[in-house]
Amino acid sequence: MRLRSSIANNIISHIEVYDFTREDFVIKFGDEDSNLAEIKFRAKPDYKFQIYEALTGIAGVMQAVSGSADKKIKTQESPGEYKNTQVNTHDSIDACYSAISHWVGRIKEELRATKYSTVSEVEEIIEEICRNVDESVENSESYFSESEIADIQEKLQDLQRRIKELEEKHAFPEENSSKINSAIEASKKNLPSYPRGVWYKTSATKIVTAFKSFLTVQEVRTFLLDAAKKLFLE
Repeated sequence: MRLRSSIANNIISHIEVYDFTREDFVIKFGDEDSNLAEIKFRAKPDYKFQIYEALTGIAGVMQAVSGSADKKIKTQESPGEYKNTQVNTHDSIDACYSAISHWVGRIKEELRATKYSTVSEVEEIIEEICRNVDESVENSESYFSESEIADIQEKLQDLQRRIKELEEKHAFPEENSSKINSAIEASKKNLPSYPRGVWYKTSATKIVTAFKSFLTVQEVRTFLLDAAKKLFLE
């Protein structure tokens, strides 16, 4: 069933919120009886909003059998309010308008979350480092020699210098670099007192986790993750 033009226009108008435009979405208005409209976010088609009619519950099935079925308007929304995909029932088509705007707002939230979500990448690197320590570090229960400590300290100091340069270049808040510097200083302090294997694992966790505050800029991300791998994996 084709929607009236005024309804279709209202749907479109509720998409243009949160700095998005009509062109950011692909909209199809259905010709089938049950499918009324489908909206997809053009840049990420998994994000979609569908409006359709459906029978609900046992009463709806019984009405269908008797020929007097009363369909409800439903929406399937991805991302949903708290699930990746969520189905909602609405009393009228008008109620779908605000649902569309809320859905567009959730897209913006998800895009921001994707940008700043570096936990999985950080955890993968930490796990890789820990596996490498278990497999490659000889005498992991022994302690570093004085020459090894001096060599590692020099590498850590070089890392601190590079972080300072990146901070100035990209105008990062000082608190970002202070987290990494604190992690590096703690790692330096532990060099003489921790066994090799323990030091590599605990220091990698501290330093790589502290990198999270810098990982939103691609140049910085590439440098820091490469630096971590060179420091702990080579």
